[in-house]
Amino acid sequence: TTSDTAPTPLITFTAMARFPSPPPRLASPAARLARLAALFADYPETVRAILAATPAAALHENAVEDLDELETWHRGPVVLIGDAAHAMTPGLGQGANVGLEDAAELGVVLGEVW
Repeated sequence: TTSDTAPTPLITFTAMARFPSPPPRLASPAARLARLAALFADYPETVRAILAATPAAALHENAVEDLDELETWHRGPVVLIGDAAHAMTPGLGQGANVGLEDAAELGVVLGEVW
C-alpha cells in the first residue's frame, strides 16, 4: 500500500555522452526527457519502460565535465586533497573517500620526512 506521506522512489539515470563544451542545457522538461529517451534507445526494454514512465517534470539534469589534470597538487605549505586535487564524477560517490585516503597518505609521507 502507499500513502500520501510515502517517499517517492528515486531512480538515477546516468548517461555518458559527448556534447559540445559547455553541454547544451535544455529548458523544457519534455526536451530533457526526449534526449534521455534517445540516449537510452538501445537499452533493454525494462530500462526504456522505466524512463517512459518517468514524469518529465521529475527530471533533474546535472552536467558533468572532465577537468584538466593538475601538474602539481601543492604550492608552498598548501596541499590539495580529495576532489580539490582530482575530482571524480558525482555518480561514483567517491569524493569523501578519496579525501580521507589522500589525508591518510599525506600523513604517512609527512611522518617519513619529519
